[in-house]
Amino acid sequence: MDFSTSTRRHFLAQQAFGLGGLALASLVKQDELRAAPVKPLLQRREFDPSRRPPVHRPQATAMISLFMQGGPSHMDLCDPKPELVKHHLKSYTGDIHYDNVGQASTKLFAGPWKFKKHGQCGMEL
Repeated sequence: MDFSTSTRRHFLAQQAFGLGGLALASLVKQDELRAAPVKPLLQRREFDPSRRPPVHRPQATAMISLFMQGGPSHMDLCDPKPELVKHHLKSYTGDIHYDNVGQASTKLFAGPWKFKKHGQCGMEL
């Protein structure tokens, strides 16, 4: 370290922050402004899974639950398929691979719904 270029002003400017931090720590300690130390939890937390009364009075009187595994998709329910209606109950001539041969069928089935035009755009629903 070269002390020949160092001045007293430079030295005091460099050390001001260190001395200020020490002074601040001393003042905080005197006024007891420090946060309380974090103490470890000495007791085990208990979890009570028993039922508690609800905060608000329940208003529901019934619930409808639909579980439709393998149900028709929205494409099958909402899109009209005029070609499928034309070939309803006819056998499909293409190649089909089944996971369950007991449920195998080659017949084509149209949806049971009738589509009508609705709204200004005339969309079939």
